[in-house]
Amino acid sequence: MKEKLKNIFVSTGLYDLYKFFRYFNTEKLQRRKYRSIYKQNIITCLCNQFDPLKKTIFVDFHDPFLSIYIIALLYAFGKKGYNIVLKNNYHFISNTNLNKAYIYQLDFVTIQKKIRPDKNSPVFFDKSHLLSAYSNCNKAILFSEDIFFRKSLSVHEMILPFTQHPETFISGQFEKIKEYRYNSKLLWCFFSGNYDFETYTKPIHKDFFKVDNRYELINEIKKEFPPELLTIVTEASDLFAKKNVNRHNLVITDWSWHPKKISSLHSRINNEEWLSTLSQAVFFIALPGVHMPMCHNIIEAMSVGTIPILEYADHFYPELTHNENSIIFKGKQDLVEKLKFVLTLNEEEVKRMRNNALEYYEQYLNIESVVSKIIGNTVNNLTMYYFDEYKSVDAYRNRK
Repeated sequence: MKEKLKNIFVSTGLYDLYKFFRYFNTEKLQRRKYRSIYKQNIITCLCNQFDPLKKTIFVDFHDPFLSIYIIALLYAFGKKGYNIVLKNNYHFISNTNLNKAYIYQLDFVTIQKKIRPDKNSPVFFDKSHLLSAYSNCNKAILFSEDIFFRKSLSVHEMILPFTQHPETFISGQFEKIKEYRYNSKLLWCFFSGNYDFETYTKPIHKDFFKVDNRYELINEIKKEFPPELLTIVTEASDLFAKKNVNRHNLVITDWSWHPKKISSLHSRINNEEWLSTLSQAVFFIALPGVHMPMCHNIIEAMSVGTIPILEYADHFYPELTHNENSIIFKGKQDLVEKLKFVLTLNEEEVKRMRNNALEYYEQYLNIESVVSKIIGNTVNNLTMYYFDEYKSVDAYRNRK
């Protein structure tokens, strides 16, 4: 309903008026919304049971946008039998639901006004001045967004890999990943995702990351491949039509979305079906995200055994390897050549790469493996680097 109303105002040229009425007195409404969410989350967590017999992780986060990047980590610790105790920090708690990282739906999360980590419990925090306060803890882990282009790490540093979208964990889809790996491969080379011009043509991709943006790459594919090799899907229900199945061809779902435009989402795959759909493709064209190349969909693809095709292998730690666990291109024309190469591969070569991609995922990207590494790490003070699509670039520039 909300999307239909927006489209009506856009089509009549009254979008700015709609926007004015919708966001009238925004600051006051937002403060009220934050307070409401804050109270709701506190009440939810008071209902959760703290089990004194379980091990505990203490969390002292302040950054209001950090929740979307660390929910996977907290989820994995909880599944491993830990209590998660959050310090009662207003800005972090009140923004969590707005960022669609619904930490408070995890039944092992509780909130305390003050946290007193014991010597045997790890504590996570995001402000460097807190290091002295938690120096006596078993593991004091400082979270930092300064992740880009780190070629080596000391024993006091770790990488928190980019993960699946937060909804994957809240909805229970994460538990089905291994099951999806056994799905039949019906699509050879596949892409689905928003590629709106305004959203995906940020200068930062070429100026800072030295990669082409999603919009340009999609249009290059459309221009270079004839209809017998490229299928453009305009209705999601047509994705697995007979003409697309079990063929060495490219399949792209054609949709884009922008808040100020009339949007057609008929070919967009529902969130509940996304991982299952990905698992039925042999290759996934993992094009850059909005503000940085790394995107949830490449992690989701590798988790279900789909081989990624990408231009930003250096954003993985360690880097992905061409023709081993991925297909790596450089620039628009090279993407076209690599896609032509992919269409010639036989089943044996694909099986080898798929196994390597899964092995890489399990060792370096699976959040459960990360938790095991944290628990097994004997160093007391750690810095955990994570991807933040807004702050990580600034952190790198300041480091330089």
